[in-house]
Amino acid sequence: MNFAQYLRSLQILFIALLAGQVIVCTVLYFVYEPQEVTFFFREAWLEKVWPLVLIALIAFAFFLNRRKLESARSNNALSGKLADYRIASIMKWAMTEGGTLISALIFFESGKEIFLVMAGTTIAYFATQFPSRSRLVNELDLSANEQITLDDPSAVVFESPR
Repeated sequence: MNFAQYLRSLQILFIALLAGQVIVCTVLYFVYEPQEVTFFFREAWLEKVWPLVLIALIAFAFFLNRRKLESARSNNALSGKLADYRIASIMKWAMTEGGTLISALIFFESGKEIFLVMAGTTIAYFATQFPSRSRLVNELDLSANEQITLDDPSAVVFESPR
C-alpha cells in the first residue's frame, strides 16, 4: 500500500476507537439508573485513587510509545519504520481507550459523575492524538529521501500483515 492508504487506514482506526469511546460513554450515561451504592463504591477512596491510576496509565502508554518509536527510528527500511509506528500508535491508543472505558464503567457502577468527567477528559486528550503526515514525519524523524518516498503515490511503503 502507498503512504496515503497507510495513513488513511490509521486514521480510520483512530476514528473508530474515538467513536467507540464516545458511544460507550453516551450510552452508559443515558441508561444509567440510580441504585443502591455497593460497598466497593461507598468509600471515597476510588475518587482519589482512580485519577492517579488513569494518569499513570496514560504516562505508561507514552513511555511504551516512545520506546517503540526509538526502535522504529533505528530501523533502516521505511516499511519497517511504518510498521513500528503503527504498532506504537495502536498501543498508545488502546491503553488510553482502556482508561476511558474503565472510567465510564466505574461511573455506571457508582453513579458518581466525576468518573464520567474523567472519561470525557481522556476522550478529549485522545482526540488530540489524530494521526497525520506531519506527526508521523516528526515522530519518526524521517529523512528528506524518506519523505519524498512518502509523497510518491506509486511507492509501496507498507505491506499489511495478513
